[in-house]
Amino acid sequence: MGADEEVLPSGQCRYILLNPEIKGHRCACVGFTLNRTHPGVLCLCGHSSCYHVKSTETPPDKSEVEELRRRVQMLEGQLDRDNQMGIGNALGQVVQRLGNLEEQFEASKGELSQDVKDCYGNVNRMWISFDQLDKRQATSEHRYDERLDGHDDALQRLNDRVMEIDEASMALEERIEALEDRSNSSRSHHHQQQRPTSESERTRQWLSQYGGTLRPQPFSSPDHGASTNSIWWRNLYPDPDENTVDCACVTTTHSSAALPFRKGYQRL
Repeated sequence: MGADEEVLPSGQCRYILLNPEIKGHRCACVGFTLNRTHPGVLCLCGHSSCYHVKSTETPPDKSEVEELRRRVQMLEGQLDRDNQMGIGNALGQVVQRLGNLEEQFEASKGELSQDVKDCYGNVNRMWISFDQLDKRQATSEHRYDERLDGHDDALQRLNDRVMEIDEASMALEERIEALEDRSNSSRSHHHQQQRPTSESERTRQWLSQYGGTLRPQPFSSPDHGASTNSIWWRNLYPDPDENTVDCACVTTTHSSAALPFRKGYQRL
C-alpha cells in the first residue's frame, strides 16, 4: 500500500467548480491528501486523484511577481485616464441603460405574461359562450320546427274548411236558384188562378172580430129561396140561477147586417 501511495499525485487540485455565478473557478485544494474513509482514490477535497497535479509547483520568482504587479498598475492607470476622458462615463451610462432596459424587460415580461393569461381566460369564456349559444340555437330550431309543423297543419285544416265552404256555397246557390225557379213558376200559376174574395169569406173575417162563427143551414130563406147562414154565439156570462151557458143563433143573409152584440161573447 505504501508503494501505491508513492504513485499518487501530490500537487494542487485543478478541478473546475460547476458554479454558474463564478465561471472558471478551480478547487482551492493545494495538495492531494488521500481520504481513507472512502473507498477508491479520493482527496479530502472530494475530487479524484486524476484532477491533481503530479508534483507541487515551485513558487514563482519574485521578479515575475513584481512584473505582474507593475503591469496591473499600468492597466489601472490607463483605466483611470480613460474614465477621465469620458469613456468611463459613457460606459457607465451604457451599463445603466442596460440595467434600465433589463428592468423594463422584466416588467414588460410580467405584464405580457399576465396579458397572455387574460387572453387565454377570455378565449376559454368565449368557447363556453359558443357552446351555450349552440345549445340554445338547437333548442330554438327544434321549437321553431314544431311551431312550423303546427302552422302547416292549421293551414291545411283551414284550406280543407275553405274548400268545404266553397262546395257548400255552390250547393246553396244551386238550391237558391232552384227555389227561385220554383217560386217564379208558382207565382205565375197563382196569379192565373187568383179569384176575388167571396162574400162568405168577408163575413167570416168580420165575425171573427166579434167572436162569432158562420155555419151553413139546410133550410132556405123565405126571401131569396136559397140556403142561409147561421151565426152562433156563446155567452161568456152564465145565468146566475142555472149552471148553463146561453147560446144564441142569428140567421142572416147579408154579411154586413148590424147586430147588437155585447162584449163577452166569443166564437164557439
